[in-house]
Amino acid sequence: MPESGSMRIFIFSLFLALSHVSIQANSSAFLSASFWDDGAAEVSVYTAQRYHYGRFYPAKIKYFLVKESFSQSKMVKADNNNSQDAIPVIKLNQVISTPTGTYDYQQMHSSFWSKDSGSLLKFSMSHHEACGSSYKQGLLAADSFRIQGNTYWEGQSVIQHTVPVHDSLWFYDELPFRLRQLLADKNAIPDHLQIIPSTIHSKAGSFQPAPARAEINGFTVTVDHAHGKDVLQFDPEWPHVMTSWQQADGESLTLEKTLRIDYWNHHAPGDEKLLK
Repeated sequence: MPESGSMRIFIFSLFLALSHVSIQANSSAFLSASFWDDGAAEVSVYTAQRYHYGRFYPAKIKYFLVKESFSQSKMVKADNNNSQDAIPVIKLNQVISTPTGTYDYQQMHSSFWSKDSGSLLKFSMSHHEACGSSYKQGLLAADSFRIQGNTYWEGQSVIQHTVPVHDSLWFYDELPFRLRQLLADKNAIPDHLQIIPSTIHSKAGSFQPAPARAEINGFTVTVDHAHGKDVLQFDPEWPHVMTSWQQADGESLTLEKTLRIDYWNHHAPGDEKLLK
């Protein structure tokens, strides 16, 4: 008997749920720290340089790092925190605003890591400016990342890609969190590290992993990857917020301010002063 659409959705949802249930918890002091449960988020504001149109532009980047409940079957924020389908995740939203003459680049990258295991479960990236909009998403299913998306560029309007995952595979856009956890837990860089290039741009890009090396010197980490060398610095004081990121292509972030705040309750006119 042919499967109905609802039955196919149910089977796919069950497959996703089982794939996440199989992830094993670890003993990360960073992931189990009490500050995740204080009802607030960590918000960090960075001044930045972003490269567009053959030159660097000053930009503002905000990181929103928070624990939330996540639906394993639907792969989105859970409506019911107490549901058996809900698990705790750590979410990092990187919000990037870059004025370029008569219009702005607006980009956001979201990562969702299992709070129990530290495994990346999902990422999404949205990009828009006056020329068009693009969207990309990756979902963990069993031992692979299923990546899909759409851009406004001819010849790359549809993105479909599958990436096998393993413990030594990172996405470039995870580096601020991955390295911070590693330093907090006093762990070593994974053997045979591979990095997938950044997805924070309007085009399809590459999802091909490439060998990388990283070196830790105190709270400074140097990462050699396919496109050059990045240097990330973290605060020596717990919980080791990233203070700067000098990227191989010349782009950079420098910390202006960080605070813990329930930002979702501060959306009235004038509340923006809390981040200044």
